[in-house]
Amino acid sequence: YIHAVDAKKDTGDVYFIKNGRYTTCDLPHPHFYLQASKIKIIPDDEMNLRRMLAGSDIAMFFGAEQDPDDLDNALRYGVIPVAMPGNALEDYNPVQESGNAFLYQEASAWQCFAGLVRALETFKFPYDWRTIQRNAMEAMEKMEDKK
Repeated sequence: YIHAVDAKKDTGDVYFIKNGRYTTCDLPHPHFYLQASKIKIIPDDEMNLRRMLAGSDIAMFFGAEQDPDDLDNALRYGVIPVAMPGNALEDYNPVQESGNAFLYQEASAWQCFAGLVRALETFKFPYDWRTIQRNAMEAMEKMEDKK
């Protein structure tokens, strides 16, 4: 759901939102949301998905209900998920340099925020970040080899 002060539709199905909130909550006053001064909503098609993933470093997945295709695509492109535990996801361990995601255990705003902070702090270290990206892409290769 999108809550916005100002919204405009561009040609096609592209929307520009100013001072908006994105939430998965259907309440009039959602208890959990992401707020931004500018949001661009693009059509959900394969080409836009590939462009978005190719230019991304981190993907946020909220709650326990995660689309496995979205997770797989993120891992395939080396985009590191911040998510609840799921198939093919392994929490990053900086001591062992293992893992392909930053996991949080409960579907709460603070748990999700803590996972994002861990990801952003690790992003500051290029060697570690490339290791996580490699782990993500290798996890997808292993899954595809099993099929």
